[in-house]
Amino acid sequence: MSLLYYLDPLNPPDECDIFKAAAKDSWARIRFSRIKPRLKIHETTITQNLVYEMRLLKAVYPHLGFSLFESTMEDTHGDDLELCIEQNDGRVITYALQAKIIYHTSTKKWIKLGNGNYKQMNHYVGIRRANQVQLLIDYAKSLGQIPMYLLYNYVLKRTAIKTGVDNDLYGCTVVTAEYLQTNHGLSDGNLKSTVKFNDLHPSPAIPWHELICRFTSLRDIDILTEIGLPGYPLRSRTLAETLDNPEWLPVDVHEGSMDNIRQGNLQTLLDQEKKEANGPAFRPRFRLLFRPGSTLN
Repeated sequence: MSLLYYLDPLNPPDECDIFKAAAKDSWARIRFSRIKPRLKIHETTITQNLVYEMRLLKAVYPHLGFSLFESTMEDTHGDDLELCIEQNDGRVITYALQAKIIYHTSTKKWIKLGNGNYKQMNHYVGIRRANQVQLLIDYAKSLGQIPMYLLYNYVLKRTAIKTGVDNDLYGCTVVTAEYLQTNHGLSDGNLKSTVKFNDLHPSPAIPWHELICRFTSLRDIDILTEIGLPGYPLRSRTLAETLDNPEWLPVDVHEGSMDNIRQGNLQTLLDQEKKEANGPAFRPRFRLLFRPGSTLN
């Protein structure tokens, strides 16, 4: 499915609608892959799809305040995200997101879709086996960003997970890395592989659309209270400060534009993609900048 499937064709969508559509699409994709024998889906697949679909939506709906950037750093690995959201007062808050997908156990006869766990949360990085969660926290704190896990979900629920929220809006949820480390951590600081959907939903994890649909009107202190990080050293930035960063180059899509990737650059790209996504630190590959109500190019 495309994100367009979840949008009202008679009403131009806003940025909040896009986040909700992304969650519904992720929910449907995971469901389809889990009920069909031999199909597989990974968090990198969903992340790449979300980035691709959102950028295409900008071409369909130029009024959307959305820009996509890709990291220029050679040691970037994986497809994790920096999500920058402009608040109503012009401040920009950035969330460093580590993506994890839900997995379901199965018997000889059926797959148990009523719950599920995030077995890849227990992840060590590099030959020194550094804790991925700690790398995320260290990266975010050094920049004044909020470290969160972006969870891609599907569970079979016959009733609403939370009153007033459609189940499929839980296709993309977020929860702070600190909460996971404190409440679902091992003795070495890494995360357990047994964290279940029901352990985090309907709280403390929240549907990710709340970051842009609701949090943009809140003060920093109120956002931190809502997500359970009171006193966290959050640093909001101006839009100019956010854009003035040579690490990030805009990814533009203009119809009819020439592909200027030379063969040598293409080979470098292919070689990089062959490497295992297991670099020395958390370093997101993509940055998504949202300015609700703007026509950011």
